[in-house]
Amino acid sequence: MVELEDVKQVERAFIELSSNGDIYCLMDTSGRFNNYTNEAQKFLSNEASIVQNKKIKGSAVVIDSLPNRLLAKFFSKFFKPKFPMRIFSTQEEGLAWLNELMQ
Repeated sequence: MVELEDVKQVERAFIELSSNGDIYCLMDTSGRFNNYTNEAQKFLSNEASIVQNKKIKGSAVVIDSLPNRLLAKFFSKFFKPKFPMRIFSTQEEGLAWLNELMQ
């Protein structure tokens, strides 16, 4: 279970690693089942400072299971993240899309 404090930690790491610049995220969930609390999903989609300050420019999510794919689609439709987010079957596809966004 991924909770609010977990995603706040990830946000802090993104800010530190990006030196407060643009953020392009590749999240690979292959081989795992990830379940986020509603609070964590709400924070990730709209409340995080990297979202509000438009620092996150795109998030590619690599998913290899139907349950994770359904949860990710629900997240994108229900919470409507304020940044581009797409679901991919492989890291290569996700990285190619992120590279397009960086152009």
